[in-house]
Amino acid sequence: AFFRERGTEDVQDFEVMREDVRFMLPKKIRQAMAAAAGPAA
Repeated sequence: AFFRERGTEDVQDFEVMREDVRFMLPKKIRQAMAAAAGPAA
């Protein structure tokens, strides 16, 4: 109803797809974080 009241004529249902997407931080930031964390155990 919300969109039809504002003039939209074609309203359809759609399926939401779940995605597992990961983006790495830039190398300089990863290196700085690793240095700040200290040596690995």
